[in-house]
Amino acid sequence: MNANILVVFCALLALTAAVDCKAKIKNPNGKTYAYDLSKLSHSAGDPDSLRTTDDQGNYVYVNICGPSSEKCTSGTSVCMREKDTYDYISLGRLESQEFTESVDAEPGKGLQVTYSDGDDCDFGNYQTVISLVCDETEQGTIDSIDDGECWYRMTIRSKYACGKEASSTSSGDDGSGASSGDVVALVILIVLLVGFVLYFVVGAIWQKKKNDASSFHEYIIHYEFWSSLPGLIKDGVLFICHGCRKGDYVSV
Repeated sequence: MNANILVVFCALLALTAAVDCKAKIKNPNGKTYAYDLSKLSHSAGDPDSLRTTDDQGNYVYVNICGPSSEKCTSGTSVCMREKDTYDYISLGRLESQEFTESVDAEPGKGLQVTYSDGDDCDFGNYQTVISLVCDETEQGTIDSIDDGECWYRMTIRSKYACGKEASSTSSGDDGSGASSGDVVALVILIVLLVGFVLYFVVGAIWQKKKNDASSFHEYIIHYEFWSSLPGLIKDGVLFICHGCRKGDYVSV
């Protein structure tokens, strides 16, 4: 793997890991509770530790804030394997993940996560609603599961579903403003964008003075790398989607 491919691959890994697994839920009592569910997630390719069977004996696998490692369509967070046919059905996709207030738990004692846009069913697409309930004695256990025509509901008990009351004096803790983390992220993004623009502007000046550039592509510094970038990104995505294993896909 050359240096350029390594850079692209590392960038893709960073994007993959950027799925937000933290939530701040404001309850009717006016208090805001913060949850960090990252410990309920695992890296791509690792076995799904959250698994159970429904009333029909079908296996259901869950990866909070990440894709299931089972053979459902790419980007599936809740995957079901049918007992008899061994067909795999997506019950909800990672990109649709949404954290909301729990209707069952006391304030700060749980939250709800919804996954939609699963595979087609008789009435649209599969959807899964998971109630995450605070239980200081559990790492993460599926307590119950129920299903209907196009939906699944389940309860997961975990100590990571025990919220911490957010300070009312901190900006953004009440959901009305940006947190300090958001400000830092914005500053980093602006710096990166400015640096990116300067890279091409200064590069164009360099190409003109040192290499007597005249055509459009000659003005672009490191043109060979940028023109090959789409192919490198495609290879990186395929590499990640196949569990970081080389050899089980064909690079075009």
